[in-house]
Formats: sequence, C-alpha cells, structure tokens
Amino acid sequence: MKYFIFLILFFSPILVNALTLTDVVQETISTHPQMKVKEEILREKEQELVNVKSGYLPTIDLSYSIGPEVTRTITNNQNRSSLTRKDATITLKQNLFSGFDTMNGVKQKKELILSASENVNETANSLAIESINAYLSVLKYSALYKTAQENVALHTKYLDQIKKTVEGGIGINSNYTQTLSRFENVTSEEYLAKLEYLNTISSYQRILPRKVFVEELEEPVLGKLKYNNLDLLIKDCIENNPIIKGLKSEIQASKALVARNKSKYYPTVDLVAQSYWNKNLNGISTNNEAPLSSSNYDSESGYNALVVFKYNIFNGFADKSNIEISKHKVLQNHNSLSDNERILKLNIEIAWNTYHITEKSLEHIKNDIQATSETVAYYQKEYELGRRSLIDLLNVSIEYNNAKKRKINAEFEQLLAYYKIMSYSNKLLSEMHVSIGN
Repeated sequence: MKYFIFLILFFSPILVNALTLTDVVQETISTHPQMKVKEEILREKEQELVNVKSGYLPTIDLSYSIGPEVTRTITNNQNRSSLTRKDATITLKQNLFSGFDTMNGVKQKKELILSASENVNETANSLAIESINAYLSVLKYSALYKTAQENVALHTKYLDQIKKTVEGGIGINSNYTQTLSRFENVTSEEYLAKLEYLNTISSYQRILPRKVFVEELEEPVLGKLKYNNLDLLIKDCIENNPIIKGLKSEIQASKALVARNKSKYYPTVDLVAQSYWNKNLNGISTNNEAPLSSSNYDSESGYNALVVFKYNIFNGFADKSNIEISKHKVLQNHNSLSDNERILKLNIEIAWNTYHITEKSLEHIKNDIQATSETVAYYQKEYELGRRSLIDLLNVSIEYNNAKKRKINAEFEQLLAYYKIMSYSNKLLSEMHVSIGN
C-alpha cells in the first residue's frame, strides 16, 4: 500500500503538468505579441469611429482673454488710451450638412472595425496553426529520434554478432564491412534526427517561451472531417475565412471613402450661436466725458445665432484627385480579394489531398508493418535453423524500422492537414474550445 501511494505521489506531477494541444493553443493566443498588436489596432479603429461620430454632435468653445491695450483711434478722439482689455465669448457650432461626409465616415469606420476584428481572428488562427505545428513537430521528431536510436542499437547488435563470426573464422569479411558501413550511416542519421528534434524544441519555445519536455505532451487524436465534398469545403471556407471576410470589409470601407471624398463637391451648412462680453475695448472707458452712447460704455455684451453656408468653388483639382485615389484603392482591394481566394483554394486543395491520400497510404503502411513484423519473427526462426544469415535478419529489421518511420511521418502529416482545413474554414478555435481576448 505504501509503495502504491509512493507511485501516485511520484507520478502525479507528470499528470498534473500534462500539456494538451488545446492548452498550448490557448496560452499562445492569450500571450503572443502578435495578438496584442492586432487587438490594439482593433481598439484604435473603434476610437476612430467615436471620432467620426463626433461630427453629429455640436462643438462648444469658451474663450476669455485679458491684457493691456494701447490705442489711439477716432473713437477716443485720437488720444492715446491705455486700458486693461477683457474679452469673453462662448460659441456653439452644430453642423447641419457636410455633404454626407459624417454619414459615410461612420460607414467607413464600421467596416474598418469589422476588418480589424477579422484580422484578430486571422492572427489567432495563424498562431493556432503555428503552435499546433510546433507541438506536433516536437512529438514527431521525438518519435523519429527514438526510431533512429533503435536503428543504431539494431545495427550495433548485428555488427557485434557478425564480427564474432568473422573472428571465429566462419563469417565473411564483406558482411562485416557492409554492416559497419551501414552502422556508420545510421549513426550519422541519429545525430541528424537529434538535431531536428532539438530544433523543433527551439521553434516551439519561440511560439511559447517556456521549457518543454516531450513527456508532458499528449499526442492528439485525429478528428473526422465534416466535409465529404471538396467543392463544398472550398465554398464554406471562402464564406467564413477571416482573411476573405476582412478583405470584403476593406472593399466596403474603400467605397465609403470614395463617397466621403465626393462630399467636397457639396456645400457645408453650420448653425453658429455665440454670446460675447468685453470691457475696455478699443480704448473706450466710462471715465471719458463724452456723452453716453454704445461706443462709450466700458463693457459690451450680446449674442447672435447664424446659419453659415460655405461652398468651395476651386481647390486646385485636389478633390478630384482624392476621389480617383480612393477608387484605385477599391480596385486594389478587389484584386487582393481575388488573389487571396485563389491562394485559399490552393491551400485547401493541398490540405484536402494530404488528408485523404495519407489516410489511404497509412492503411498500406500499417499492413506493411504488420507483415514485416511477422517476417522478422519468421527470419529469426529460420536463422536458428540455419536457413537465414545475420545479414538477412538485419535487412528485414531495417525494412521494419523504415516502415515505422513512414508511419510516423504520414500520421503527423494527416494530423496537420486536418487542423489546417479546420483553420481555413474558421472552425479550428471553436472546435478546440479556445477563446480570443480576455
């Protein structure tokens, strides 16, 4: 009983610290700087909308000034006058018509917010695939490294046995040198496998900067595709892919910009209401002995409310140029959308083909492993009966080892293809129950 408790306590940290693929994707999206950049861009666009909407609201300005004023004018009989001037105004300005600039500005900023939001989703999807690839690569190259070590151990075993037969006078020198050559080759391959494994760990730590141990990673289970038809998959991806959706919003935003630039051809109409007060203006004070009149009071006040109509007649063709610039922006976004749809279609087809071809290939690889495993057992019995040589045993063992390597590569290729398809259709994060943002 004590021994059982010890085992639980000893292995519990490993179980507690197990790092699932979902954990890695969630942590990457929550902490990666690229996500922070895209989220800040989204917040920036949201504030730009607030800024444009301010065009619907009035502006209120309060002004007060004070200081010495020295004058000599007709109003004070050309006498030099030095007084402390005071001046205060409050002005309310409400735009009544801006050539639809504010309305189209709101449309533009809303579409840019949608585009920025889709950019956040796309960045999350890209980081998810990048972290999945890094996670799977650690598992894949760890398995390949382990297979390479097994291959070296296998060659070491048969090299020693063949060497003993040669030294005993019953073996063939060429068998020994051939096996030695193979041993050196698989040893160099082991070092390369180790290098690839260590490099994948470094790549993983770039995505998620923390130490990783392959023992804490769990090999994910291959999911079942929900699509039986490639054309339906492509259609669904084009409708839901965040890159495509973001570009469509960019097109609408650029169209709204065209409309905003056309607003320069319209007049602007503003309501301006102002109240004012001043004292000792233009050198006039009640200390003067002139008869009382409006120009002799030391302070004045009043208010007015005006409708101000402004219309630009000529602006050096700048307005026309801005419209043309924004129209070209619309065309750029349309072409960018078409290009990205082609790229997406290509990537989907590659992932689709990889998923289904490797699925069929794995059936044969598994049969190959099964048959080769049985062959190894038969060869061992035949060797014991003197019907097979050590070279024969080594050859069939190499075939078995190579079949295992093909199986590892195919399985991980199919896994990655599955996750890419889910990413292209914008269903990856929801399927993994990964959230974006705080």
